[in-house]
Amino acid sequence: MITLAAALLQAALFRAPELIDGKIYVYESSGHKEVLDIAEWCDDLWVSPDLSTIAFITYKRQHRAEQSDARVERTSIYTANRLDHFKPSIINVAPMRINGRMWQVFRNPSVGSDGAIYFTVPVWMTTSLIFRLDSTSSRKPAYLARASWFCTIWGGNMSGGAVIMERKLFRNTGLAYNYRIWNRKEGWRTIRTDGSADPKSIDDWVASSGGVCR
Repeated sequence: MITLAAALLQAALFRAPELIDGKIYVYESSGHKEVLDIAEWCDDLWVSPDLSTIAFITYKRQHRAEQSDARVERTSIYTANRLDHFKPSIINVAPMRINGRMWQVFRNPSVGSDGAIYFTVPVWMTTSLIFRLDSTSSRKPAYLARASWFCTIWGGNMSGGAVIMERKLFRNTGLAYNYRIWNRKEGWRTIRTDGSADPKSIDDWVASSGGVCR
């Protein structure tokens, strides 16, 4: 089980993978840089705390100069690991029917410390549906939550869990944000509810138990 100290020590030996102009670059301890052999445009790069694992999406880009991805109709999810020299491995996710519409756009992938794959389906402008692919399952996604933001926890006594931020509209107090944590054994519990939309504050809360939130 990775600890915060171990992750920082491992990260100090390598330069973090980078996403530059639709390409992903990885680095050896010597500083040698390589670009991943991916034909499509890369986006949504996620990097584990120890820099050993990455996840990202690819899609066909209509016009490289466009900053908007509004025309994206389908994405693919990939993961890669330093032990395999960052050889990309595609995660097969079948189209999903949500609210009467077939979705093939999957975003914001990440990998849990237990090997599970997380990703979002951007059903609404400010809120997405979060799904989880168990590393021991038949690769059928399980619905996890509806949220505006999430992270996976590596290390500490909450390792393998996830934290989400939900938008809540209350009649008397207006918009608030609900922060909840999930793990396989205990399910969901609320961390706090307040008016702050700054999920970075969760980093300190996770770090207090010896973990890292990515």
